[in-house]
Amino acid sequence: MKTITLNSRVRFRDDLEAMDIDEATVLANAGGGYGVELIARRICQLIPLTATVAELCDVLLQEYEVDRETCEREVLEFLNESALEGLTEIAD
Repeated sequence: MKTITLNSRVRFRDDLEAMDIDEATVLANAGGGYGVELIARRICQLIPLTATVAELCDVLLQEYEVDRETCEREVLEFLNESALEGLTEIAD
């Protein structure tokens, strides 16, 4: 599996359903379901709206008080972990 980088285009896997329930987003496929909240939820909302991970981070930097290095590191960690779980993949 390729590592997701700031230049990667990320998408949800085709078999994944994303549903908002109260203040959480549930990502589900035949393999099970995963709940995400807070900033992880916002990342999930931005994936279909941004072209690259760097652009996704730019949006988060405008919305949250976080420095660029921390934002980029934590977003990449979340996206790479979600890829290992079979939730996201590189769209390129």
